[in-house]
Amino acid sequence: MRNGSTLLRVGLLAVLALAGCGDSSPDQPYGDARLWRIERDGAEPSFVLGTMHVTDPDVTALSPAIEQAFDGSRTLVVELTMDAATQAKLAKAMIASDFAWMDRRLDERQRQLLTEVAGQYDITVTQLRLLEPWAVAAMFSFPPAELQRQMSGTKPLDLQLMDKAKASGKNLIALEKVEEQLSAFTDYSDQEQIQILTQTLESVRRVEKDFARMKDAYLRGNLADLNALADEAFAELDPALSGRIQQRLIGDRNRHMAERLEATAALPHEALRFPGGR
Repeated sequence: MRNGSTLLRVGLLAVLALAGCGDSSPDQPYGDARLWRIERDGAEPSFVLGTMHVTDPDVTALSPAIEQAFDGSRTLVVELTMDAATQAKLAKAMIASDFAWMDRRLDERQRQLLTEVAGQYDITVTQLRLLEPWAVAAMFSFPPAELQRQMSGTKPLDLQLMDKAKASGKNLIALEKVEEQLSAFTDYSDQEQIQILTQTLESVRRVEKDFARMKDAYLRGNLADLNALADEAFAELDPALSGRIQQRLIGDRNRHMAERLEATAALPHEALRFPGGR
């Protein structure tokens, strides 16, 4: 399953695989939904929920069908479980290895563009120097209001679901290791990272519009519109780089998560655990 967003505005494939009961219309087309019910003879139904990793209240407000599926479930399966160790690794990876990277790797036009965008977000260039280019690109992939909510501590949908799962005593399982997810953002040459950053900065002028389009398509469960948004963003990059990003960010991760989800489903309920023995 490929759920797209605009470049680096990712997060529609956190998998919610819930061993329980719920409700979903069997006549609903596969390409026009956020929540899918999976059934087979002799087994309890499970559910797959596509999520946006954002704090927007329209996104975090769960529908009655999703609430029912969640409440009747024993296990929540996600990309990453954001425990203290995982958050520390993510934070460490975002810190720049060279605080002079802007001077060394950006030309005058790119530095001016970065300064202008930082001002729109009320962030100083001095603060951005402390971050890797990919982390800066990720920040500016959200509208200012969404980024401000995240920086103020408001949790996005996937983290809210994890908190609810922990509070209700559900099993919580990760399908990825933090190093694997980070590599999808970091395993690019210096030149490629700057190209991604530049494209992101140039697209900030329409970030509000793109986010609104993405949110609307997500709330309607329209995967065709979501994929169209992704294709528009990827088309702005060099074709070779665009192909590599799509493969690393979407194709490879979907395959790995599907394989691990299948392996996890084969375990008895009491044996459910984190991949890698965590």
